[in-house]
Amino acid sequence: MTTELTRIGKITESIGFYNHLHSRTFTYSINGAEEFELTGKCFIPLYNLLYLPLYLLYYRFEVFEQAIGSVRELVSEQELYIVDKNKYQAQLTGEKGFMNPQDYREKSARLNILLKDLKAVIKQIERKIQKIIEGDETLSRQFKLLCSIDGVGERTAVKVIVETNAFRDFTDARKFCCHAGVAPFSYTSGSSIRSRNRVSHRADKSIKSLLHMGALTAATRTKGELHEYYLKKVSEGKNKMLVLNAVRAKLVHRMFAVIRNNKFYEKNYQNVLA
Repeated sequence: MTTELTRIGKITESIGFYNHLHSRTFTYSINGAEEFELTGKCFIPLYNLLYLPLYLLYYRFEVFEQAIGSVRELVSEQELYIVDKNKYQAQLTGEKGFMNPQDYREKSARLNILLKDLKAVIKQIERKIQKIIEGDETLSRQFKLLCSIDGVGERTAVKVIVETNAFRDFTDARKFCCHAGVAPFSYTSGSSIRSRNRVSHRADKSIKSLLHMGALTAATRTKGELHEYYLKKVSEGKNKMLVLNAVRAKLVHRMFAVIRNNKFYEKNYQNVLA
């Protein structure tokens, strides 16, 4: 990221330099011979060949940063509304058998009004996010690539793009697994105290939750390689949650693979070298 900002800064300096080039005079001497002068206008044709591409690159970078920044803010706002919606939904379904029927009817009527408004706002934000993504070539391409993977829905794809800053802050799937709380770590103390590998609780809970739902869908509700993998490991006696965590990691690696190769996920891919 720092490298890109440095490059854009130099582009901006070059554009500013263009405005002063007309009025500059350059003095040269060859092997100590008589000096001669060239005005800045002599260099204008060459500079014109570079000015427009540099300006377009700078403009595209600014538009892209604005787009992904807007998506990031919208995702953050959307998550707040989703938390509230789930909270009200839990009250609506969890208190039915513990409240006076009349009180429950009055409370449920109020909660339904809130839920209706929250669902409308969440849907509005989804449409806004989709519009921004469709308007940017890079974001649109990454979104489509990620959604080609079984178990990766639209919300998960958008969240991963935001969390990785369009795959610029994270380029290694294993590092992102650590960030998302998918990678297991061993716990040891000295030479005698050892525990089984566990995932970190310091992870980003929102992305971990989306990955879990995606893994659950791919492993138990969708026919395919991950479904067969899940059934095989469970039949071998593996803990179901451990297998689901492995499926989450596989989803992360597949997402980084399709972005790295810039190719849609192929469900029936066969290695020609095998």
